Amino acid sequence: MESRQWLFIVLSVLITCCSPVKLSLIRNDDSRSSTISITKGHVLTGHVIHKQRTYDLMACAQLCLARRNCMSFNYENTRNGICELNSKVFDVDKVVGENVLSAKKGYSFNQLVNISVSIGESSYPRYL
Repeated sequence: MESRQWLFIVLSVLITCCSPVKLSLIRNDDSRSSTISITKGHVLTGHVIHKQRTYDLMACAQLCLARRNCMSFNYENTRNGICELNSKVFDVDKVVGENVLSAKKGYSFNQLVNISVSIGESSYPRYL
């Protein structure tokens, strides 16, 4: 009897570990969530769609998630700092024209990341 229970546990673990896993973020009218990629000491310029003071970085992130056209944000890293919502993300493969991060002390550039994780195949984060 114990060997059957042990076999069941081992098989359950193997099936769980060997199955493809995808984590995706959904941004719709009912639910919004994200992981944030943070680049300290930089901001994305030329794409600000809204600017206001927020209590902290998380409040700024929530403000961005609440706006459908917000893709990233700059935040002044102080309590009640300036939160700038951006309509674009920074694409590391396209560092030309307006897609450039500018150095700015005391700020951070933050973008919402759509995580795509698969076991057994290569996947990279995509930005919302």
